[in-house]
Amino acid sequence: MSLHPAKYMTYGMWGMHSSDGYCHTFGKDGDGYVSAEGVAAVLLKPLSKAVEDRDRIYAVIKASAVNHGGTVSGIMVPSPVAQGEVISACLEKAGIEPRTIGYVEAHGTGTSLGDPIEIEGLVKAFGKGAQERQFCSIGSVKSNIGHAESAAGVIGLQKAALQLYHRTLVPSLHSEELNPYIDFQSSPFYVQRVTEEWKRPAVYENGRPVTYPRRAGLSSFGATGSNAHVILEEYVEQTVQRDSKPSQAAGPRPAVVPLSAKNKDRLTAYARKLLEYLRKLPASGVQPLDDGRAALEEMVQLKIREMLATILHVDEEAVEMKVEWEDYGVESVHIRRLVEQLLEQLQVEIDIGEVARRGSIAAVAEYLLDDHQEVLTAHAETALWNEPDAGSGGVALNDLAYTLQVGREAMEARAAWVVRDLPELIQGLEDFLQNKAGMEHCYTDQLKSHKDEPSLSRPGGESSELVESVGGSTYEDDMDKLAQRWVRGVEVNWEVLYSGSKPRRIGLPTYPFARDRYWIPVSGSRTAGIGVAAAGEVTDSALHPLLHKNTSDFSGQRFTSTFTGSEFFLSDHKVKGRKVLPGVAYLEMARIAVERSAGAARNKNSGLRLKQVVWIRPLAVGASSSAVSIRLKPEDGESVHYEIYSTSGEEEVELTVHSRGSPSRLVLQQTRFWIWAP
Repeated sequence: MSLHPAKYMTYGMWGMHSSDGYCHTFGKDGDGYVSAEGVAAVLLKPLSKAVEDRDRIYAVIKASAVNHGGTVSGIMVPSPVAQGEVISACLEKAGIEPRTIGYVEAHGTGTSLGDPIEIEGLVKAFGKGAQERQFCSIGSVKSNIGHAESAAGVIGLQKAALQLYHRTLVPSLHSEELNPYIDFQSSPFYVQRVTEEWKRPAVYENGRPVTYPRRAGLSSFGATGSNAHVILEEYVEQTVQRDSKPSQAAGPRPAVVPLSAKNKDRLTAYARKLLEYLRKLPASGVQPLDDGRAALEEMVQLKIREMLATILHVDEEAVEMKVEWEDYGVESVHIRRLVEQLLEQLQVEIDIGEVARRGSIAAVAEYLLDDHQEVLTAHAETALWNEPDAGSGGVALNDLAYTLQVGREAMEARAAWVVRDLPELIQGLEDFLQNKAGMEHCYTDQLKSHKDEPSLSRPGGESSELVESVGGSTYEDDMDKLAQRWVRGVEVNWEVLYSGSKPRRIGLPTYPFARDRYWIPVSGSRTAGIGVAAAGEVTDSALHPLLHKNTSDFSGQRFTSTFTGSEFFLSDHKVKGRKVLPGVAYLEMARIAVERSAGAARNKNSGLRLKQVVWIRPLAVGASSSAVSIRLKPEDGESVHYEIYSTSGEEEVELTVHSRGSPSRLVLQQTRFWIWAP
């Protein structure tokens, strides 16, 4: 958070801010950056532990590196050599080739100096192992939200990870015309200016294409020469594990779907939010693990088409499933490469002659299914063959239930549903929101102290017997008992239900926080006393924190302020325990009084000089408020004299003068600021 104007004033003097309020990263008009405020967080976890816990993994950190540019011509001047070195070190540590990087989240402040230098450093690092041109997309989140400074690096990490997770490249803004001082066409990079699917890179090795996971680089550079680079890789899940307890012939087993909140009002809001989310899912609701041979055959066809299109260097859409290969100019060398890729991924025997004779994608897929259906089914359950869209909405009931069981804090107001599928859950949520009586398999309660209830996570007693019975013939009854006990406040170790493989944690609606506002109250704050009425309450009519109101009359020009002692310039300035008005406050009172009195006579090219200033007696504010006035008296024609005083006595006729002086105009000449870097 930036809470003081000095930052913006300083950056403005240094010419760091964009002239039009936009961050033109790699754009023609990039002449500065835009300051931003932000809070960002990511959860880092060992990959093996995240896989074990079935977490939603957005990206994998392959390597990171940091260095410092050392002595340069100024704190705002980056070093392309140091930036190139830190990226090269990161690539070497990760053990990957630059050609496999598909996107770089650049530091990209949008400055005329910084952007070309950053590209220069990237070209130095990428040029060592990549001769191709414009294969890597580049952009910066700063073009969207500005530069959040200490939070900028983490926000860039979030953007890169989200693009990997959703397999989508999003545009970098305000770069319709590129920076003419950057030769992108001769570099490995192109500015991402449209939203598009992020395809996995295919690199030819030993004469055949090899597909690599999606990878991204992330740069973050500090103003004083510190440089950091991170390489991310998409997480490729090896298997989609089935439920630990197989379904019975009677149908899918029920699951406990718990929901809790701080109070009943928030619980209702949470249930409504979950219901809205479920209603937007595809009609099928549950994402099946096995759609039968037809769906599997379609999946295999799509995979073969992807491989063949890569080999032929054509778009996948240009290749049709049932059209003979000869129409596309497929030759024996292409068929051999296709079979090599299939062998590499499937690890089964494939007759290259049979593949050649089949002559089309559909025919080859049928051949593979006839001979290797079990192997293909196993591969179809991996992320390598089946990449469900992260935003497609396919949701398994067990994943939803497990996420709400272990991924949410259990609060006071609780509700739980025991359901067999998502439509049943939708109906249960609707009944709950309508307060229907006699709802089946729906349990609600307000948390109470059940000290006599044993925890369902500990052995012994009814609770242990209940957990041990899960999976028996009374499974649904067991789930109802679990739900009832949980809403009454009993701790449940949900992991016991998944003794084999766990369901996955998925993205679900988050807690519906109450929209309560928590502004700092004006009274008692550091701004207290800005305009004080007779009773002492703060008003909004004050002219200035030190000059509250104009009390002029025919006798003269006068302004009056009432200080309570709670003002920051008094409460923070104590002399021998007494709250004393600082000496500089008198100068500010005189300045604003003269400016307010000058009115139309003010000249924008003139300033104010205070001369012959005398501090006569300090003003101390005690338990009661004190009224202070400043009066302006003309002397000798054009000159003015000011006097700051307070009154005392019952008639308030006894004056105590605290300070006086004489203001005069100061004509300002055009001034140019020069900044020399050390």
